[in-house]
Amino acid sequence: MERMLRNIAIVFTGGAIGGFFTTVAATLIPATGIVALTGSQAKIAVHEGWLLDPVANYRLMVWGGFFGLFFLFPLFKTWDWKKWAPIVLVVVGPYLVYLLFIDSEFSSSPIRVIVVLLYFAGIMALPLVRNTKWWVYGLIIGVVAGSSSLFIMFPIKLGLGMFGGAAAGPGTIPWVIVFNLFYGITAAYFINKAKLIE
Repeated sequence: MERMLRNIAIVFTGGAIGGFFTTVAATLIPATGIVALTGSQAKIAVHEGWLLDPVANYRLMVWGGFFGLFFLFPLFKTWDWKKWAPIVLVVVGPYLVYLLFIDSEFSSSPIRVIVVLLYFAGIMALPLVRNTKWWVYGLIIGVVAGSSSLFIMFPIKLGLGMFGGAAAGPGTIPWVIVFNLFYGITAAYFINKAKLIE
């Protein structure tokens, strides 16, 4: 029990650190003007103020901590659904409940429901890549985190529509993924250096 609690503390902290670096990347990169040059008109511009906004920083670091729980799975020697399913439910379960049972506008759209269910199915398949190198797994988790923004947060919070607000400009989707790759690689680096106990 003590070993598992220590590992949870490490991955949550690593995820929070990754969340902070996401805010740094999403603040500094758009400030150069390169995001606008790619034709993105999404609300990515709000990131420019996030580094100075403690509330937004806190939110991203907490969500980063939750997504950090995905870094526990490489510790499992076998594909153990009894261990994996609770982690997935803690991280993404509230999203699923909200989308399918509370947000009537979302649940009334079959295509949205299908996309979200496919996203969760993809998360359940993460055990297939658990034996990769730490930085590869970090990049994969970064894509998972970015996809949650594109397929869940953008449609719900920003009203940008399904498929990640592609209508907001061709550069929107790639930049969201790029920012989240900063999350995955920095979280993975910290967690790798902290040495989880098997």
